[in-house]
Amino acid sequence: MRFVYTVKIIGAIGMGALLGSCALVELSGTMTRKTGEIMSDYGRKNDGFIGKMAGFGGSIHEAVGSTVEKVATRGKDGTLGDTKTEQFVEANRMVISSASDAVQNKVRNEPDTTINNTANKSVTTESKQLATETIIQAQIRLLEYGYDIGEADGVYGNKTKIAIEKYQLKKGLAVSGIFDAETLAALGITR
Repeated sequence: MRFVYTVKIIGAIGMGALLGSCALVELSGTMTRKTGEIMSDYGRKNDGFIGKMAGFGGSIHEAVGSTVEKVATRGKDGTLGDTKTEQFVEANRMVISSASDAVQNKVRNEPDTTINNTANKSVTTESKQLATETIIQAQIRLLEYGYDIGEADGVYGNKTKIAIEKYQLKKGLAVSGIFDAETLAALGITR
């Protein structure tokens, strides 16, 4: 319910602003993304239900905020659509799609808490602790090498995990599905 409400608010504010000012849309996206980063950070630092939910909501806000920023860029350069209606429809499609993908990726990448799987928890934790910018850099590098990660959005989702595993296998690295120090070094990325 909270997710739907958040998307509706962002959709109403962001898309309404799109029709008036791309700069306002970009600011709205940046504020949403920054809020998401703060929530995600809180989620990483705090165990328990509230920490987990803050992290979950944070990942959605980060994805939606980044998408709203992209909507503003496309609005500025004229690639969003010819008419206001086309712009509105495309912007809403992008925002809803990114929010949905963030939810699906977050659910897929949550550790299985029904079993005591320390290795799975550490894998998930190590990837979550990377800065969004580092994940984006690594995703861009994987795209350059021809791996399908979807969009370089800083979200450590299922496609990113699979691409990392394929890259690690091809390079003869330990296959963990995370951006560990060895994998980042092989990609030429420093933390």
